[in-house]
Order: sequence, then structure tokens, then C-alpha cells
Amino acid sequence: MKRLNVYLEGGLGNQLFQFAYAYALSKKLNAELRFDKLTGFKRDKVYNRKYELYKVGVNVRSVTLIDQIKFISYKVLIKKFEPRRIARFLRLTIIDQVDRTKYYDHQIDSNHGCKWILGSWQSPLWFADQINNLKR
Repeated sequence: MKRLNVYLEGGLGNQLFQFAYAYALSKKLNAELRFDKLTGFKRDKVYNRKYELYKVGVNVRSVTLIDQIKFISYKVLIKKFEPRRIARFLRLTIIDQVDRTKYYDHQIDSNHGCKWILGSWQSPLWFADQINNLKR
């Protein structure tokens, strides 16, 4: 089964948008959905934000340790090397809101490795087809 991992960051509002987009994409791709509840908050020293989806009754599964290690490796290595090569080497597909058009058609639908979703996705247009399911 395909697996989507979500890199959570920001406050509760951002996390809700990230969850909604990831949920909609997981339904479209029939993929297992997992969330990184730690990595995106480790360096948030200014606001000291934490994982908060549980506060509104959203229960999510955590990413596997192996996937988390691969993603942290990706984040470190892209500072020195070309991101696409690093992602390919680690067998990751990075779905970034900023670069979504570069990756969507040829990589999101593939079974290649695991996929990581980055970005805040702050528009209901990203998940409009699942809005009724999200309200439940």
C-alpha cells in the first residue's frame, strides 16, 4: 500500500490545513496516512509550538522511525546537494506546496518509495472534494 507521511509544523490552524490536504490526497491515492509529530517542532524555539491535532479530536498514526530518519537525512543533505537527487537516493517523493506542479503528475501517483507532504496547504481548494468527510 502507498504511504503518505506528513511533516507537521506551525500552530493548530496550520496543522488542520495540513491534515485536511493529506487526508484528501490519501483518499485519492488509497494510501496509508502517517504524521511526523516531532521533527517540525524541534526547531520552533520562538513560538514553542507543538503537535496539537489531538486537542480537536483528530487521532493520527505516527510515522515509522525508518521513515523519520530518512526524512531527517533528506533535510540535512539538501543543504549541500541537489534535492531531487537526494530524494531519489533515499527513495522519497517530496510533495511540497511550493513545488507541487513539478512533482504531481509523474510522482505522486507512483508507487515509488514513501511520500512526504510539506507545506501549510492553506486553502480549502486543496481538499474540496473531501470537505464533507472532513466535517465528520
